[in-house]
Amino acid sequence: MEKGFNAAYTLPVTIILFIAGSYWPILLIISAIPFLLYVSGLCASYFLFYHTIKCPECGHNPTRRKDGKVASPRYLEGKFKKMTECPECAYSPPHAPSP
Repeated sequence: MEKGFNAAYTLPVTIILFIAGSYWPILLIISAIPFLLYVSGLCASYFLFYHTIKCPECGHNPTRRKDGKVASPRYLEGKFKKMTECPECAYSPPHAPSP
């Protein structure tokens, strides 16, 4: 889901700075900044992925299961690769003209 966002180092660096904060209190404040950025990035990507993908015609949200809960990103990746039209209203986006 987050191929462009590399957060592999954010959490370990934050933990190291948090531990070092017991010796130098200013590092405790500095360690909060990357952690807050990391959490806000996760929240933003969740919101954008699960709440802004909708059919322009009927408003159907394909990221939801039939019971209304969000589907897993791995399931949705396969579903989006196969989907060519809206499953509710059969809306198909116009194709770009060939040059």
